[in-house]
Amino acid sequence: KNFDNKGIFYDNYFNTNSSILKDTLWLVIYNDKNINLKINDNIILYVKKKKNYLSNIIYILKTLIFNFYSFNKTLNLLSWQYLYSIKLIKNIKTILFGNLKLVLLPYEGQPFQTSIINYLKNSRKLKINGFIHSYPSLPTNLVKRKISPDNLIVASDDQKYCLSRFFGWSEENIYLKESSRFI
Repeated sequence: KNFDNKGIFYDNYFNTNSSILKDTLWLVIYNDKNINLKINDNIILYVKKKKNYLSNIIYILKTLIFNFYSFNKTLNLLSWQYLYSIKLIKNIKTILFGNLKLVLLPYEGQPFQTSIINYLKNSRKLKINGFIHSYPSLPTNLVKRKISPDNLIVASDDQKYCLSRFFGWSEENIYLKESSRFI
């Protein structure tokens, strides 16, 4: 529903589209059933493949056998978030980055986002900015970690205050910007 018939992607959170930001590479996690659509040249779709139950069973058995010594590690390796991040990173590796300097992503502190940030920071020197588009009442998922975006973009003084005062973020790394979602 975010694509028009010309292949232009409209992003509700950033209130912009792929034809305005032509020098931006858009990686879109695509969950719709219809994958036969036209897309602009600056868009890459990540489409989940159909489940392969045999490879899933083999993966589970390998994980249980080789990590039996660590219950926590086994649980982590078997979580859907971890598996999702591995598959997403595998696809990101195939993208030619060229002179990519900045990554801007909607940031929710989810494990698969942390894995992507970790991969990007270890593969090349990039600036990674996370845009907070939704803010829960107790945002413990946004605690500053060793693997976090370099900067956060928030929409209110209250968010900036809370993140810098209680969740370990430096005020210098939090940028206040009106929510582009409602402009």
